[in-house]
Amino acid sequence: MYGTENLIISSPVMWIFFAVSAILGFLEYKFPRKWLWVIFNVLTQTAAAVALLFAGAALSEFLLYILAVLFIRLCYIMLERRKAV
Repeated sequence: MYGTENLIISSPVMWIFFAVSAILGFLEYKFPRKWLWVIFNVLTQTAAAVALLFAGAALSEFLLYILAVLFIRLCYIMLERRKAV
């Protein structure tokens, strides 16, 4: 579908999943009831994994997606720690 390009970078669907993950991370950072935002984030990541499977992604693309999402989560964790100090 996307040729030999990197699926994570070339697919607009993956960019939408990154944006939703960042928004949900921000909502988790700002508002109480963190468990609710974590559940929504888990459901979003599951949908992204299914989308990657249907797009025929390789293992390296899965790992790249997981690393990018973990980086987004790490940024909000660092912000929480900074706010607590």
